[in-house]
Formats: sequence, structure tokens, C-alpha cells
Amino acid sequence: MINRKAGCLLITFFLCSGNALADDSDILLSMVSAPPVKSQMQEVWGESSSLSSFKGFSRKPQGETNPPREHIAQAFERPAGTIKSLAATTNQKFADLIDKYSEKYNVASSIVRELINQESRFNPKATSHKGAQGLMQLMPATASDCGITDAYNAEQNIDCGIKYFARKLDKYNSVALALAAYNAGDGAVDKYQGIPPYKETQNYVETILGKLGYRG
Repeated sequence: MINRKAGCLLITFFLCSGNALADDSDILLSMVSAPPVKSQMQEVWGESSSLSSFKGFSRKPQGETNPPREHIAQAFERPAGTIKSLAATTNQKFADLIDKYSEKYNVASSIVRELINQESRFNPKATSHKGAQGLMQLMPATASDCGITDAYNAEQNIDCGIKYFARKLDKYNSVALALAAYNAGDGAVDKYQGIPPYKETQNYVETILGKLGYRG
């Protein structure tokens, strides 16, 4: 009697399980056959096999030209918190002057800070063996062209130096080439149609751009 009851229970269990599995199979079949649902990201970006093909992922999208200089300043201007180590090496007087003349000539102040750090380590009395003077290491002819009377005066030097660098940005529309021209001169950049093959100049450009976090 007990075995019959157990058998009946087993048969009932399998029948019910079969119905449940059949129902589940129908649900699964409908899910597979239904048209795929696109996520919101897929609708915006489109389907892609790799992250590198997403818009905005690459630093240099195909066919993109150099931005106008007014956008170069924004591209290189980093949040204040990311340049604390460099800002700490300048006193507040230099920081204010850098900000003042960077805004006047539409140059990113972060670039100017790194340029001055590379040129003179923020020493307003620095003089190179070639005769470059002050914070931004102005040559006497450059200082004369700017009409400044004292290249060792911090404000005059920064005013002239940023103005001089801004002209190179206008000419080359490239931060890398402007830095190369600041270091080696326009003639060298024009001659080689790019950063000259001078170790000093190449290290100069690479160092400054590297500190800015630029790897373009």
C-alpha cells in the first residue's frame, strides 16, 4: 500500500515538473526569438566591438583638425587641485602675475607655470650662459622688442614672455610647436616642419607636455 502511494506521488511530481518545464521553455523560447533590446548606451553610441571606437574615447578622433587657440587654453587648463605641487614652488606674487597675463594673452596659465619652471625654476634673477634673462629666460632682443626696461623685473618679464609665447601659438596653432619655437626659435621649427631634431628641444617639449598630462 505504501509503495503504491509513493509511486503515485512520484508520477504526479514528474507530471507537474514537466508542465513547469514546458512553461519555462515557452518563456525562454519567446525571449530568444524576441527582437534584441538595445541599451541606452547602444542607442546613443551605436553597437561597437571595442571601447576605442566610441565617440570621445580617443584623444585624436579621425579627421579632427587643430582647435583654434582660444580652445587650446581650455584644453590645457587643469583644475587648481592638480597643479598644487607646481603652485607650491611659486610665491603668491608670481601666481597672480601668471594668471593676470595668461588671461590677457589668452594662454593657459598651467602651460606658463610649467614653462617658467622649465626655464628658470622660478628664479627671477636667473641668467643663462647664452644671455637669457629672468623668469621666462628672455633674450635681450626679445625683451627689446617687447619694450621692457628690466628683464629681471618679474612682472615685465612675465608680461613679455607670455606675449612672446602667445605669438608662437598664433603662428603654429600647436602647443608642442610653440614650445619648440620658444626653445629653439621659429627658424628651426620652420626648417624641419616640426619639432627640431635637437635633443635639448625634444626633451624640453616632452617634459613640459608630460607634466601637463598631455600625451597627444
